[in-house]
Amino acid sequence: MKKTIAAAVMVFALALLALIAIYFYVNPQQDQVAIEETVLFGDTKAAEGLTFTTTACDSCSRKLLWKTEYVVSEQPKTTTQFQRVKDDVYSPDADLDYIELEEDCFISSSDILSDEIVRTLPEDHPVISDVASRTTNGKTREETHRLREYYQYYPVKLSMDISGINIDKASLHTDYFKIPVPADYSIKVTVKKDEKGKIIRYEMAPVHSYFEPEIEGLFTTNGCFVALPDLKYEADHKSTTEEDDDSWLYMKDLRLSQAMRGIHFVPFVAEENKGNKLRADFDNAKLIVPLPSTSQVLRMQQSQDQKKIIVLLRERGELVLSVIDAASKKVLQRTPLQQISAQRNMNMIKEKDGRLLIVADDGQIHLLTQVRNQYRIEISGSLEQVVKRGEFSSLPSYWSFDYDGENLALATFSEPFDGRYPNCSVYVFLYGQSKLKYAGYYKNSLNKENAGSESGFVVAPVITHNKKGHTIYSSVDGIDVKLN
Repeated sequence: MKKTIAAAVMVFALALLALIAIYFYVNPQQDQVAIEETVLFGDTKAAEGLTFTTTACDSCSRKLLWKTEYVVSEQPKTTTQFQRVKDDVYSPDADLDYIELEEDCFISSSDILSDEIVRTLPEDHPVISDVASRTTNGKTREETHRLREYYQYYPVKLSMDISGINIDKASLHTDYFKIPVPADYSIKVTVKKDEKGKIIRYEMAPVHSYFEPEIEGLFTTNGCFVALPDLKYEADHKSTTEEDDDSWLYMKDLRLSQAMRGIHFVPFVAEENKGNKLRADFDNAKLIVPLPSTSQVLRMQQSQDQKKIIVLLRERGELVLSVIDAASKKVLQRTPLQQISAQRNMNMIKEKDGRLLIVADDGQIHLLTQVRNQYRIEISGSLEQVVKRGEFSSLPSYWSFDYDGENLALATFSEPFDGRYPNCSVYVFLYGQSKLKYAGYYKNSLNKENAGSESGFVVAPVITHNKKGHTIYSSVDGIDVKLN
């Protein structure tokens, strides 16, 4: 008993010391954030007066918040607001949300199966039920089958995680997506029974790497858009030479019907008597934009006013911009972007104030503005000078921009410290007169040496805090840039 009390006291003491250490670590720099400038290209005078603001929080509690404004100048000015938040609910930025379409053939039961699960096996998992019919009491049986013996279409589910939206996970299992099962796709099924013949455990999995369609998804407040292209799968293949292994995998095309290939909309509806929980309403899901087999949706983005869905796709060897009305789901614009090479990988698209920024992985940038409600390319340029210096191993996906009709200002964070959240140090670019005029790197003193550690004290931007129904601290992308 004494040892237990002593251990508890020690744990409490260590926790108290940690809190005290964090307090003395954080308290001196509440509003003492320092920004160190490094000029990468051009002269600071070209960017005189340009202002960027970063919104950041610590990566552990998410309750220590900094908002820092920096004015680029020969005599720069830094202003920081610090805030602690208590008794609140936070949600990360929407860019951290995800949507995936997964094969629903990877199943493993628990060691305790209810009678209801066993009763519904023939309907829920006919493959397992069939193998169970041949499994001897007290034994385990393993069989390999072609999935097509049991399913015409892949059993799939949508997997999604949406900040601030509570989705009923059970509603994501669906037969809406008609993806045909190829003849050469195998699964392995294992069933175990007790001495009385009751199924006590089962497993089902593809023989090789499972089928996982690559899709683009976009969430709105009333549903999600899912872009479904022609797909590929890993098929069994017997070797034809003695030197090769007995079998190996290779990728094969999986063509979809015209009714399936394209951009679908799946509405969300409220669940009765379940508070704020929503379910995916596949009964009213529909294909809103059919696409040819040569199309690949690269990015989807909702406009700032939430009235439009902006789609960037590669089609027949060229880049195409499509704009969809978010309410009616009708296509408002479909324009080939012949000035932009379709061979490049598009890093991101971002809409702001009716303008559209496209950034390619190789540092090519394109600003599109609207003329009579139609987007057209206003500026095309390159950050090649900076990319070639090795400043980025890969371009970030968090960007802010501002355009005054002549100059284009861009800002982005430095590389992620953990693969998800970016650090709060900033790259700034000023583009105008058909060339890059200025590029600078601004190191934030909040960045720490242990930035790669989940437990380290580092900042992670893009956070929204709410208290008693009121937003008290919010940032869309964690960064904002303004021309003077």
